[in-house]
Amino acid sequence: MKLVSVIALGVIIGVCYGELCSTDDGVVENSQQRILKEFDQQLPQLVERHQQERQRLTQQVRDRQVQQVENKQGPSQSVILKEFNQQLAQLEER
Repeated sequence: MKLVSVIALGVIIGVCYGELCSTDDGVVENSQQRILKEFDQQLPQLVERHQQERQRLTQQVRDRQVQQVENKQGPSQSVILKEFNQQLAQLEER
């Protein structure tokens, strides 16, 4: 949703800026093309940031869900296995 808003805002700014630059159609068209070109160059970066943020938030949700399940059911198998491996490593050191 934010990405769509950013795109719309960029287009609106580009169109308004282009119309304010000059009343000469050639200058306005060139200005609009330049702004759209810059926006097109920045769009992949915006999409990448959006995807990274989405992945980060998705991971946070998963982590919270795992934590909630562990709080209800006790430690998960991975936690128990990690503790077992730590204790085993300590015994091997002795």
